[in-house]
Amino acid sequence: MKNTLSNGNYFQENPTHILGTLKPSTDRFGKAIVEVRGSMTDVKYGISVPDVRRFEHFRSGQTVDKITQKLLKSSSNTKRENTRKQVIVNTNANSEKTSDTLTTLAESIEKYNPGISETEMSVWVTYQTNRGLFDRKVILNNAWSTYLSEDSDFLRTQLGSLTAFDGEEYIPNVLFYSGNIYEKLKTLREREKTIISAIGEENFNAQISQLEAINPVALR
Repeated sequence: MKNTLSNGNYFQENPTHILGTLKPSTDRFGKAIVEVRGSMTDVKYGISVPDVRRFEHFRSGQTVDKITQKLLKSSSNTKRENTRKQVIVNTNANSEKTSDTLTTLAESIEKYNPGISETEMSVWVTYQTNRGLFDRKVILNNAWSTYLSEDSDFLRTQLGSLTAFDGEEYIPNVLFYSGNIYEKLKTLREREKTIISAIGEENFNAQISQLEAINPVALR
């Protein structure tokens, strides 16, 4: 097959195939050249594209209307069948589920927090409820109420193992020993007397030691 571009004269011999307008110019060395300048409009109107047939090429001999009707009928039948299956699932569901897509609180805990103890859950729920993040009325009327302690000293009794004291409140360890460790060490030392009077010097030093153990090294 003959290469019509090999002699470099193709576009000179076929100027109508140029998607733009030829303009005299120079290259970076000052040599005279010819550039093609144009826009996407030149491309759009310079290329001949045959009309696109939408559905006919899939089913020869069938009209677009017939094919569309079949697609709509198939979609409608599928929706009806899915609805029927969902009704059956809901009817046969046990008392803990209203459909196959809903799970109980116990199932969610087992799935997303495997191994977490009831005490750990109680510390978290009690702390967040006491500070107003969880709505107490809502908690008391659902399965979360199992983990809400109404004992005002509950968080204090978990000091060391699950909570820490910052001089103002007892905080779950997962929150206390994270975040800005530099700032927390500074705060504890500023409140040293208050904290020691509440939890004792031994517990105060233990908290300082744990924070220092996870304190990132300062960059220099």
